[in-house]
Amino acid sequence: MKCEPQTIIDDARRAVHSSGLTYHQISEKTGLSYHWIAKFSQGIIPDPGISRVLTLLNALHKKD
Repeated sequence: MKCEPQTIIDDARRAVHSSGLTYHQISEKTGLSYHWIAKFSQGIIPDPGISRVLTLLNALHKKD
């Protein structure tokens, strides 16, 4: 399986939109800033950084 960075970014962006959570709730759950999450989900950040994207994906896919 080949992992493409853009695929991972797109998956994370979809996870934000389909989570049913507000940016504030995602921020609390992940420790990432509200502003970063908002800009990331809108596609404003051209190179969001793998560690932040993975933090987002892991937190949103985790079952509480």
